Amino acid sequence: MSGSPEREVSEVQSLLSLNLRRGRTRLGFSQARVAEECDLTPNYISEIESGVKFPSAPVLGKIARVLGMRPAELFFEEQEWELRDRQDSIARFASDLKTKLTDDIDDLVRRHMLE
Repeated sequence: MSGSPEREVSEVQSLLSLNLRRGRTRLGFSQARVAEECDLTPNYISEIESGVKFPSAPVLGKIARVLGMRPAELFFEEQEWELRDRQDSIARFASDLKTKLTDDIDDLVRRHMLE
């Protein structure tokens, strides 16, 4: 981000709006549900998503917790989300592979014990 301070604030606010919406819809949460779990009003969540309001640090923390995110993720740019998605995909693959290998080893041990 470079340029005037107003533009930088606008870009940060845009990232927050986008990532709040992204996190909320990823979980299938309505604005009302996020608001309720954060002890806020649905209108306030709507104003954050539309870039009208910018929440305090404690409110950002509440929102991030409800969305299962770290507060910094509310300000991720697209490239950071792509990297996170790749990391999540690799972690799921590793977990699936571990489960499959464990099951296969258990099957082999059982077969050899029956022989």
